[in-house]
Amino acid sequence: MESFLGLYRNANCKKIRQQEKSAVLKSVPRHRRRQHPAVRATACCSMVLLCVSILAGAGCAGNNLSRQKKAIFQRAIRENPGDPYAYYNLGICHYNLKEYRQALGAFKKALALDPQNGEFIYSLGICYHQLGRFREAMDQYRQLRFIDAKLADRLFKKLNASP
Repeated sequence: MESFLGLYRNANCKKIRQQEKSAVLKSVPRHRRRQHPAVRATACCSMVLLCVSILAGAGCAGNNLSRQKKAIFQRAIRENPGDPYAYYNLGICHYNLKEYRQALGAFKKALALDPQNGEFIYSLGICYHQLGRFREAMDQYRQLRFIDAKLADRLFKKLNASP
């Protein structure tokens, strides 16, 4: 959960939070907006809910909601290109949409910015596995063993699971 919240640490994401909040309000009738939770919640809380929905896998595979989330993270990257979590979250969106090559690129950029992050290495290994690049996936496992043993075990089990 912490990694998803990392994107919203920066003050540069204020515009994105406001745009996301206004997008939610457009779907609510004008006379009900005052009672709507998005109005009462702070912008940060609405973004935390967005992060939780991504973490839970809401809006997978071709869903318009997942494409909107992808657009939000692309804007976050334009605002702050040095934030590895923005690339990581963009990679998660691509992965959920089964766009594995784009996810691979986003995970590689995140890993380049934070090379010791186990979540990034794990995601890169899973993505290599989905693309059928098993040698590279095993390389990620070997690298992950020294950083996070539990995550390395999860990756190893996924790599050895029958397709």
